[in-house]
Amino acid sequence: MSASHHPGPDGPAPRRRMPRAEREALMLDVAEQIFGEQGYQASSMDEIAARAGVSKPMLYHYYGSKERLFLACLRRARDGMRAAILEGVGGGSRPDEQLYLGLVHWFRFIDAHPALWTMMVDEGLLEFGPAAEEIESIRSEHTELIAALILAQAPPGHADMLEVELVAAAISGAGERITRWRARRPDLTPELTARHLMQLLWTGMSGMARGEVWGL
Repeated sequence: MSASHHPGPDGPAPRRRMPRAEREALMLDVAEQIFGEQGYQASSMDEIAARAGVSKPMLYHYYGSKERLFLACLRRARDGMRAAILEGVGGGSRPDEQLYLGLVHWFRFIDAHPALWTMMVDEGLLEFGPAAEEIESIRSEHTELIAALILAQAPPGHADMLEVELVAAAISGAGERITRWRARRPDLTPELTARHLMQLLWTGMSGMARGEVWGL
């Protein structure tokens, strides 16, 4: 019986089996990029599978459908955004510093995931109800985080919850609109953008903390 052949030191290295979590992350990375480039409607599972280097049946085995794959991208984005904002907030010792750092980390996250942002503002999602609901849920979560920061600086027992929620929603909306506008201004760093935004936001929020009320 001949001895079994073993590749020598110069032979081809055995192919490494990719762990499941790593393969899932790769498929989501590729899907996010393609959804961002082409929009939800024009993207295909065939192209996502090909660019990820997996078979189409494997992609369906992991995610079931293009709709579920898109939602998986959004849910991962939601976790990433929340972690980035909380990391920023956690680096501050005062409410104004926490808000500033939260904004900086938000803009940094978007800079690191440009395809994701394009994907989230895709107007073709209007007919895809679950995706629209997930994006609105992300907005609501950001609003709740901002509301918590506002409440942290308000005198105990003096917070007007309706006012807090309204202001938090306004800040969240302003941040989203500025993110869209900033895509055309590569000169605006996350730090500079957040600093300019704080000029508008914190003046008003400081007045709220002192109990000031505007009126004619």
